[in-house]
Amino acid sequence: MIATNCDKDGNNMLHLVGEFSQLNIVLGAALHMQLELLWFEEIKKIVPLAYLKAENSKGKTPKDVFTETHQGLHKDGEKWMRDTANHCMVVATLIATVVFATAFTIPGGNNQGNGTPIFLDHTWFMVFFLSDSIAMLSASTSILIFLSILTSRYTEKDFLDSLPTRLLFGLLALFISIVGMVVAFGATCFLLDILA
Repeated sequence: MIATNCDKDGNNMLHLVGEFSQLNIVLGAALHMQLELLWFEEIKKIVPLAYLKAENSKGKTPKDVFTETHQGLHKDGEKWMRDTANHCMVVATLIATVVFATAFTIPGGNNQGNGTPIFLDHTWFMVFFLSDSIAMLSASTSILIFLSILTSRYTEKDFLDSLPTRLLFGLLALFISIVGMVVAFGATCFLLDILA
């Protein structure tokens, strides 16, 4: 075992980083876990290579110490990520249902003779149609992304890149679907104003 730069228990700097959880600057256990992993990975880059596999007096490597110390945070992160993905998926499903139904109940109705929408030549109808389509696509995308979060393995490595990235893209798609739904609603209001 390496004796230089170690404390009385044989812990080197990386063991100590793995043991302490002090980075409480983000909300959400999953993002806290990501920050702890990033900090551990950055310290790994600056310590000598021999320290990566060095064992302390209890026979544990720095990675073992990190995993053991952050076990509770790992479970909390998994629960937080599942809850967040679940709630967001419910919202995305509601939006997808509403914009799907709206696409078939076109504002103003259809012409009796040929079945084309009455407002087909109006600019606001195109705004309605495009924003409703964008809302449907992005809501469906966010549902799939949140579903992939729910079916993840939730390993430590997943918390580093995979899960936070999926969460970010899922929330972005959900936000786009909300904006699309609001724009479609506004366009419908303008079309009904023309009808009145």
